[in-house]
Amino acid sequence: MAIVEVNVGNWRATLPGVWKPIIDVKNPHVLEIGEFAVTEHNKEAKTHLKFKSVVTGATQIVAAGVNYLLVVAAMDGGVTKYYEAGVYDSCMGYKKLTSFNNILG
Repeated sequence: MAIVEVNVGNWRATLPGVWKPIIDVKNPHVLEIGEFAVTEHNKEAKTHLKFKSVVTGATQIVAAGVNYLLVVAAMDGGVTKYYEAGVYDSCMGYKKLTSFNNILG
């Protein structure tokens, strides 16, 4: 995962298309994206996972929004399991689950 940042004086920006690690995984918007991923997966796969937390993640700025790649912890029948979830968060106000895969547990 390459990270490119541009520094101009006191101004810093991430270039579009580059993945940047999420520093604060307890940020309310990041938690909202993680919970959305689990909820959407439950709808699509007809499962009953319960969102627990975002463990780590990265963001990628794209033309009309932000891609999130998160590792989320979710309860599955009383057991914590870990999933890699991809979510597209549009600047138009909608979200789309792009991937959801069990990685540990």
